[in-house]
Parts: sequence; C-alpha cells; structure tokens
Amino acid sequence: MPLIRFLVATGLAMTVLSVPAGAQKAEKPSEKELLGRVASYVAAYISQLIDIVAEETFEQRRQGNPVVTRRLLSDILLVNKPGGVNEWLVFRDVAAVDGAAVPDKAQRLLDLFVSPTGGTVEQASRIARDGERFHLPGVVGTTNPLFMIAILQEQYQKRLGFDVGDEAPEFGPGVRILHVEEVSSVNRRTREAPLFALYGGRGRAWVEVATGRILQTEARLLTGRVAVTGTAITTFEPDARLRLLVPVTMQTTWQDPSTLRNVKGMAIYSNYRRFDVKTNTALDLPPR
Repeated sequence: MPLIRFLVATGLAMTVLSVPAGAQKAEKPSEKELLGRVASYVAAYISQLIDIVAEETFEQRRQGNPVVTRRLLSDILLVNKPGGVNEWLVFRDVAAVDGAAVPDKAQRLLDLFVSPTGGTVEQASRIARDGERFHLPGVVGTTNPLFMIAILQEQYQKRLGFDVGDEAPEFGPGVRILHVEEVSSVNRRTREAPLFALYGGRGRAWVEVATGRILQTEARLLTGRVAVTGTAITTFEPDARLRLLVPVTMQTTWQDPSTLRNVKGMAIYSNYRRFDVKTNTALDLPPR
C-alpha cells in the first residue's frame, strides 16, 4: 500500500516523576516481543478508528518581526482506501481559516464518500493538497497525528531499526520508550520508498509493554543525520464514547523556507464521532 505523506510535529516538555531509589524496574521485554504486541495493537486500533471523524483546531505561529499566526478549523478522519484491503487514508478537509469559512466544504465531503471509486484516492489527494495552501509556508508534511501509528504497522517494521529503551514512569508503570530509526541501507537494498519521506528519519513511541498500546508518539524528519526539517509529537487519551485511545494534541515545528524562521503549531482534537454515508446518498455527519 502506498503510504500517505504524513505530517509531523514536535516539542512536548514532559515532567519526569521521581521514582524511589529502591523501586525495582520491570523486566525489559525483547524487541521481537514488544514489536509483535505493537503490531497486533495497531492492526486492531486502525480497524476501530476507521470512519471516525474529529474536529481539529490547529494554531500556527511563525517567529520574527512581525509574528505571523494562522488558525485552521478542519474535519479529519480515517477512511478505508476504496478497493484496497487493509489500506487506509487520513483525510483532512479545512473548514475555516482565521475564522473565515472555506467555500464548498460540505459538498466536497459528499462528493468524495457517497460513491467511492478508483478515482476517490486521487480526489482525496487533491483536497488534501488544496488544504496545504492554508498552512503557514514550509509545512513539510508535518500535520498528520497518526504518522508513527502508520509506520509501526507490521508490514513496515522490517524496513526500520528499533531499540527498546528505558521505562517512562511519567506515563505510569509498565511503559517503555520504543526508539525507531529509518536506516538508509535498508531502503537502498529493498529499493522501496522511504517511510519518513527523507532518509535518516527517526521517531519514538511510548508503549504499554503488556498490551502494545501506544500512548504518545514523536516523529522527526531529517535531511541527514543532523539537520531536522520537521518534528511532531502526538498524545493519545481514552475517549469515553469510542472506548479507545484517540489523538488529543499534536505539537509541530518546521521552518519557513523563505524566511528561515521557525514555525510552531499546536493541534487540538475534539468532538470525535462516526462518519456515515447512507445509501440514499445523504451524508450523515453528526453536528460539531
């Protein structure tokens, strides 16, 4: 399956809780064991999140004189790729920019999902590309909260390097940091497109060892081993209605190529609800 160009983010400061010196650490799981649990969790997680739509409020701020800000209101949802098996797309439709409504938004959603065809994927890509123009410049694909979830699927794990890191007590007992790295030699050997969009990409996932549940992710796009072009951190929390973990925040950074100024973004996700297209071509999208 062609991987969507996922948008990435940064910058969450975390307070590490102190652990008593005498506290005994849980046994470190093997890489194979933990990756197996993660793969099983991600496969089940994606199937539950399909056709769930959320409201995204995305505040962006570019440093400099003057400071430039942008506020986007969008619907974002995960859908099955028409005609695909175990293939999915993250779809964002921008509804308003700095408080001004974007024309024809509702009709675009209706046209896209009422009668999915082979051309639906390209139509979704066009709408996504159209939405990118509303972001501050230089976004470099850093706006997808599910980026790391996507590349932790079993079919991509063989193309990445992993290291099971330390425990993360700030998330509670039994949580470890899984380090992920895209090794350039892997992609050169397989001749497959890089997952992080640029060779040398890295990431982390905060994983509940016993279940494989992912509580937080971090992704970093690199031009090499040092230069960071974009970062993203997504946090997940339980949703009472859906009974699963959902993205609640995404912090992003990238660089405006025209000014070389840093851009910081904060996306907040709320009002999760199920997206349903009825057979009579009516679009049933619950109110915000």
